[in-house]
Amino acid sequence: MKALHWAIILVAIIVPISIVCRNLVNTRFSALKDEVRINNAIDTATKDAIDQIIAVSGFEYDNEFGDVINVTPALALESINTFFHTMAVNYNIPYKMSDTTTLDGDRTSSYIKNYFASYIPAVVVIAYDGFYIYSIDEDSSGGYYGYKLSSKIPYTFDAGDYTIGYTLGNDIYLYTHPSMDDNFEGKCYSGRISGDSIDEIISKYNEEFLSLGIEDPDSVAALTSDMSIIAYSLYSNNKIRSDMSYILPFDSSAEVGFLEDYKTDENGNTTIGAFHSNRRDIITKIISDSLTQEINEHNNYADMAGITYNFNLPTINQDDWYNAIDDITVMAFVQGIPIGTAKGTYFNSFALGGSQIVRAQYLYGKVYEESSVPLYHRRNCPLIADGSYENIFINREDAIKEGYYACQLCNK
Repeated sequence: MKALHWAIILVAIIVPISIVCRNLVNTRFSALKDEVRINNAIDTATKDAIDQIIAVSGFEYDNEFGDVINVTPALALESINTFFHTMAVNYNIPYKMSDTTTLDGDRTSSYIKNYFASYIPAVVVIAYDGFYIYSIDEDSSGGYYGYKLSSKIPYTFDAGDYTIGYTLGNDIYLYTHPSMDDNFEGKCYSGRISGDSIDEIISKYNEEFLSLGIEDPDSVAALTSDMSIIAYSLYSNNKIRSDMSYILPFDSSAEVGFLEDYKTDENGNTTIGAFHSNRRDIITKIISDSLTQEINEHNNYADMAGITYNFNLPTINQDDWYNAIDDITVMAFVQGIPIGTAKGTYFNSFALGGSQIVRAQYLYGKVYEESSVPLYHRRNCPLIADGSYENIFINREDAIKEGYYACQLCNK
């Protein structure tokens, strides 16, 4: 009889605990299921958005930068509309643009966009030389909020006497400030960084210009689009008095490989070249600062709409940032959607959709029959001038994974 009493007591203890545990597991499972569903929705939406940019552009490359799609405001807005359309499909919500909406208008509104306005504080279209933010904006009449596309925000950085305009590749701009010589005020130097060491740049500068008796930096800029030479010319003629390590590490003539995306030392540690390290850090900061401001503004809209969720920029690790600014990309931030059955559980994340079409230099693989050695070449390599290559790679990592080695002629 005593054993039966203990069994009853044990059951009385275990049953409530098991019920509580089951409820917790069910609650967590429900939240995870909703989180997976929302993640899949925004991943698909961002992929469709970037695919729309490629499809609508028709690969009509921008003449200024070369093999780069020029993302105009209309194209960015078309991409964002595609994003919301896919979100609507995944949520089984009819998507219908309002009668007053036009793609080239400042403001677009629809039932679906108004529905997601509470949960999507910002969508970012990252283009080659700037980015657009699609976010909630206060109407001029006051009180009414609706989505609005910003003008293109350039990747510019104030470096003393010059403002540097970066891109997603090796192209940069230099804008002079009023403090400079009158002959240079407002002058825009533009070109592409091509040298991979200071010695190489100095040698190229001496060979191309000093032999012709040209020393004026303005004359140099008129004769070349190589930003490596332009920057060195301005630096050597004391026209640049700011910290030029943001462009080229002039303070270290021994540095080699500062233009490399990635380089590995003898210990196997991978680092980023100086130019791309500075470029990525500055572009990341410009975008994140703008996003922080826009998302903070979204909290004003949330207060008016009676939303208690506090919107903020999610923590984005360095690898995700680098993936975002490596190519034309669509970034979407989705926050505050209730998930699961537990009160106070919300979704807070972001999604990236990249095009992989902006890379400044594709690599071309070729296998040589006489040696059976597979090599990857840069586009201007004379060994593939006749178009005799078999594979195209996005980066060195992809080429190496396929068993290709660097051509020593074009990858010095």
